[in-house]
Amino acid sequence: MTRDSLRVTAVCLGNICRSPIAEAVLRDRIKLAGLSDHVIVGPCGYGLEAAKEQAREIEHLLPANCEVWAIDADSVLVRPGARLVDGVEAIAALLHNVGEVPTSLLYRVR
Repeated sequence: MTRDSLRVTAVCLGNICRSPIAEAVLRDRIKLAGLSDHVIVGPCGYGLEAAKEQAREIEHLLPANCEVWAIDADSVLVRPGARLVDGVEAIAALLHNVGEVPTSLLYRVR
């Protein structure tokens, strides 16, 4: 089974711009794509606790039947190295039921 996915990345030129632009893009892209499955919030430069907070801030923007997850992107997604494999495996576990979802890296917000 294949799964269509959408990845939204906001590139910050200044902190004043990042959140409003990312929110607008997120709303638009989810609406256009008709996504209602999973959303993983992985803000670069933030650990799991901050990702949880940011996921809670946007969950009201997402479809009610959508699972909302936070990931420790700072540890496992934004830097090259062995931990990147951990991040890929964590996302595979979540989206494709491959292995256990590592609760030290991923947290289900909703």
